[in-house]
Amino acid sequence: MAIATENHLSPLATTRSPIRVMRPIVFLLFFASGISGLIYEVVWSRQLIYLFGATIYAVSTVLAAFMGGLALGSYTFGKLADRCERNLRFYGFLELGIGTAALLLPVFLSLLNPIYTFVYREFNASFFVLSLLRFGLTFSVLLIPTTLMGATLPVLSRFLVREQRTLGLNVGSLYSLNTFGAVVGCFVSGFLLISWLGIRNTTLLAAAINWGVGVVAIVLSRKLERPSPGATASSSPDSRPESTAVHPPQAPASSPRYPERTVSWILGIYLISGFAALAYQVAWSRALVFTFELMKNTTYAFTAMLTTFLIGLAIGSAITSRIIDRQQDPLRLFALIQILTGLAGAFSLLVIYNAYGLNPFAALDETTGNITWWAAVLNVFAKTGAAIFLPTLLMGMAFPVAAKICVESVRRVGFGVGRLYSLNTVGAILGAFAAGFILIPLLGIARTITLLASINIVLGIVVISINPYMRQNRKIIATVLCVAMLLAISVRMSRQIMFQQLDEGQKLLYYKEGPLATVSVVRTLLGYNTLYIDNIGVAGTDRILLTDQKSLAHIPMLLLPNPRTVLTVGFGSGGASWSYTRYPQLTRIDCVEICQTILDTASLLRASNHGILELNDPRFNLIIDDVRSYLRFADVQYDIIATDCTDLRYKTNANLYDYEYFTLCRQRLTDDGMVVVWMPLAGLSDEAFRVALRTFYRVFPNMAIWYMNNEPTHYILLLGTPRPLRFDYQRMAQRLSDPQVKDDLAELYLDDVDKVLSCFVTNEQQLEDFLEGDMINSENFPYLEFEAPKYGYGEQPLVDNIRRLFQLSTQVTSLLTNVPETHRVTEQLALYLDAVPHIIDGHIHYRQLELLEACRSYLRASAINPADRSVKHLLNFEDLRRRIRALPQEIWGRMQMGHMLLLQERYGDAVDFFKPIAEIEIAETLPSDQREALTNARFEAVVSIGKCYQGAGFTEKARQYFSQALAIMPNDPEVQLLLEQVSSPSTNATTQ
Repeated sequence: MAIATENHLSPLATTRSPIRVMRPIVFLLFFASGISGLIYEVVWSRQLIYLFGATIYAVSTVLAAFMGGLALGSYTFGKLADRCERNLRFYGFLELGIGTAALLLPVFLSLLNPIYTFVYREFNASFFVLSLLRFGLTFSVLLIPTTLMGATLPVLSRFLVREQRTLGLNVGSLYSLNTFGAVVGCFVSGFLLISWLGIRNTTLLAAAINWGVGVVAIVLSRKLERPSPGATASSSPDSRPESTAVHPPQAPASSPRYPERTVSWILGIYLISGFAALAYQVAWSRALVFTFELMKNTTYAFTAMLTTFLIGLAIGSAITSRIIDRQQDPLRLFALIQILTGLAGAFSLLVIYNAYGLNPFAALDETTGNITWWAAVLNVFAKTGAAIFLPTLLMGMAFPVAAKICVESVRRVGFGVGRLYSLNTVGAILGAFAAGFILIPLLGIARTITLLASINIVLGIVVISINPYMRQNRKIIATVLCVAMLLAISVRMSRQIMFQQLDEGQKLLYYKEGPLATVSVVRTLLGYNTLYIDNIGVAGTDRILLTDQKSLAHIPMLLLPNPRTVLTVGFGSGGASWSYTRYPQLTRIDCVEICQTILDTASLLRASNHGILELNDPRFNLIIDDVRSYLRFADVQYDIIATDCTDLRYKTNANLYDYEYFTLCRQRLTDDGMVVVWMPLAGLSDEAFRVALRTFYRVFPNMAIWYMNNEPTHYILLLGTPRPLRFDYQRMAQRLSDPQVKDDLAELYLDDVDKVLSCFVTNEQQLEDFLEGDMINSENFPYLEFEAPKYGYGEQPLVDNIRRLFQLSTQVTSLLTNVPETHRVTEQLALYLDAVPHIIDGHIHYRQLELLEACRSYLRASAINPADRSVKHLLNFEDLRRRIRALPQEIWGRMQMGHMLLLQERYGDAVDFFKPIAEIEIAETLPSDQREALTNARFEAVVSIGKCYQGAGFTEKARQYFSQALAIMPNDPEVQLLLEQVSSPSTNATTQ
């Protein structure tokens, strides 16, 4: 009778053995569904970033829409699943719908563009208001496929769960396998698929997985699901009273039935735990990037972190799904999981804080600067796993336990699982939003993690208190222990933890964990202020970074015939914006900055921006937005669009170097305008370098490349114009004669038209053959984002790219117009141009710390063109002098400086650097290797002082020091020869 009743309640007319045979296939289908689900999440995130801009609002929209759909689908379709007779077929059609909707999604999103454009232009909507509009419209579009995704878990749960006693096993296994699929989907999309196939083909592959899963599920349904002969809607399981076949009296009471009020409490607690889980994920992502010496904010780092998070969830769910049906009191296990999650969360903070410098795999070759990519990725996985695997494992263990507690009967599996899953997902949405926009800005990353850990422990206390089957004395003991844990965590974590890494001699001047990024200003060992975003230096007050900022403004302003309006992309330290204000002919200077927190650092970077935010220049306008979004929707045209960025190895930076972005710039450019783009030379292989240039060339076939050679800079400027560009010599000279312009450029010795022209490298005529090929960096194939992090982090890639570039150099004279017909002008420009190869050679040696060779190259350049004041400054090696002042006991710097001054025949200055080394007293108590090193240094310094006196004509002094050197090393042949030279009777000895 029990079997007959069970068959009547079930949509199956067959025995359970076919289901047991096919169960692994059903599990495999849900595993594959998990793969496609995470592929979609990764792809959709990228598509919305391209559509709306790389803002935190866009990313939050993706997450909220994705998880909101999961919540809605699991809740709505969970009820429907309990009334459906053929849930496996239902599941198959859901998968077909997911694949179809995913393929149509880009079409639906593109239909929203006119709405955004209309609101942006007609209502002058603020960034925040427009973000809300984007959220609402995009949410509605994404809701279609994500709601179908959310339906799959409760529908399959209803199909698989036949008995209450195996509910935890089946639901937990489904959740676990789907999450394991998500692990695979996340990993392959972030590491392989997008870089191999591109966005569109990756989406097509995910859709094909859905379609394949759907077809197999429908075919299986025909074999496994046959409606019972008299089953109707009116006799659906929901309309019947609970049968003893579903809860047989003879079944062992492996777990108690909890009161409805207790179940309601657990549902609320699981919602809060979902809040904590996603808030943890946001906080961990923000904190972990500070522990990575390599990879940092790359796509690979974020993929590795998300993959590790999902692995923990999957393994945790797999563990408890095997044991939960044997637990006599699942509520007690649920409480323990929450408490341990809190402790593990607090512990993760300590791991993260102390993980910097701990690299189990050797990923960087110190001699070449090249990285072993797989080793760097493994280091990311190792650090992430050490920090977050344990808490995520515990989070994953919670779902099967909660399902066992909250799903009251087999007849309502769909509703119960859907309700539980949807509430947890709603909590996750709130947690992701709250962490980024409220908790981290208010409390900081460390205190946010501490708060979340405390929330988990408090949830555990609540679960203990509502457990009707737990003795009162045990509740008291457990509560006291939990309170003690809370106190210990609050005391241990009470101080503010800052994640910005500081090297020797650095000082933290500013630190703020904003909603978008962690922003810092650090005073370096050399006395400069550097702006950091998530531990990546992006701007500052040293001469190279000042050259970076000023050149973005002055080069286009000196070259264009009649510029009136300017857009700068990225405020940074404010240098480019300031330099544009030096030109009175400009009527509008707009600056788009995505991160509001950066603006708070302006007062610490006055050497760059000169207090521009306090000047109230009516022409200067700050626009808080992402530049892609602004250019897409704003109705504006500019004469100059100047894009500043940072290293292309870091996530989303390469988006400002793709074909679509350059096309947006071209569309917003006047016919006589110019796009100028800062492009790094470091960290790019030969192919990546060509791809970056080729992408720009495809949009701007009239292009030129400039390298500011006044300093050993690490970047080039790409200039693109709608029409062929020529350089009007007299117009450049006239603009440079303006006192405001001249003074600004004089800081860097660039206030000379010939010096500026010497920074021109090449144009499209020389680049045509070099840029042959088909690969470009685009939204569909984001080549640079995936390839740049794999290459070297040292100076060698930069040096290689400089050499490649100057092999293509051409004379700027062929592009000049309106040149005065005087010998002085042509001869002086020729001297500047003739000196350039030696300056570049010096920069290469300088970058490789071959300082003496750099000095020789600079001396050759100065001999060719004594008028170049920047070379004279280079020969002063100011940064090395600053290092010596900061580290007065360091021998290497003093020795290098002394040798370079000796080479320049600045003998008196050289002696001042050598003398402290020559006077070192070497203690006998030192280890032998240190004594030997100090003896060698002292010997070298004494000999060098002798050479200084010899060069200055003081032979007697030189003889004294050479004799002193021989006393240190009696048999040195070089010193013996030098002593003979100054002791020769033919030598005209001079005494000081």
